[in-house]
Amino acid sequence: MGFDREHLLPLTYSVLLHTVLGIFVVFGLPVFSSPPEPNMPEVVNAQLVTMSRVQQRAEPDPPPQAPEPRQVETTTVEPEPAPEPESPPEPEPAPEPEPAPEPEPAPEPEPTPEPEPAPEPIPAPEVEEPAPAPEPEPIPEPESPPEPEQPPEPSRAPPPGDDFLDLESALLSQVEQEGARERAQAEQAEEARQAIGTYDGLIQQRVRRAWSLPPNVDGSMVVTVRIELLPTGEVVSVQLVNSSGYDALDRSAIQAVERVGRLPVPEDNRLFEQHYRRFNFDFRPEV
Repeated sequence: MGFDREHLLPLTYSVLLHTVLGIFVVFGLPVFSSPPEPNMPEVVNAQLVTMSRVQQRAEPDPPPQAPEPRQVETTTVEPEPAPEPESPPEPEPAPEPEPAPEPEPAPEPEPTPEPEPAPEPIPAPEVEEPAPAPEPEPIPEPESPPEPEQPPEPSRAPPPGDDFLDLESALLSQVEQEGARERAQAEQAEEARQAIGTYDGLIQQRVRRAWSLPPNVDGSMVVTVRIELLPTGEVVSVQLVNSSGYDALDRSAIQAVERVGRLPVPEDNRLFEQHYRRFNFDFRPEV
């Protein structure tokens, strides 16, 4: 009996340990959402005894004084409670179905074109009846030569009436007036020429009296000055227009006009404006 107790307890522990391991294998290890801190199991000292060793020890040995068996504290390893199964995640709400697109309205049928009217039948061309052949014209008889026409008698002019005489007298009067006007213009022109000649001679006499010739003057020398007068005959200005090439002669001509100071002019204002308002005067020395 001492032998059975000594070897029965380790065998019992071994069987119990294998049973616990089998339970873990069958039911699986607990699954946690977050790994729990591992519980350190208490260490149990056990000695595994095989069957060969048991048989060897079964041989009869001198029975020793069996010591009192030590009481070994047995610790029952309780299996950890199975973790509560995680609640399955709530299913996501199914997406609402999109509204079906409204069907497009069917296109209106195009109106059927009206059939074109059938073309009117072309009337058959009328066949013209051939015209009857013209009858031959009669041969005309030869005409007699025409008689020579008599020359018309010359028409006699009607005697002049009063209207003709009035027109003739008017034309004659107009001719006489034009002739008289031409004669008057010619007389005025002649009088103007005579007056111009007269006043030219008077001006030349006045200027020559006041002109002092310098020495060494050539008879071919000519001095031309431009004289400007007032209607009263007063000298306004004297300018040299054409030089003789001899300065002393040019100065003497200008001094002669300035020395006179006033020249004789016609009383007719129109004649004065045309010929004596501004005029050129030539100095020709007589050697």
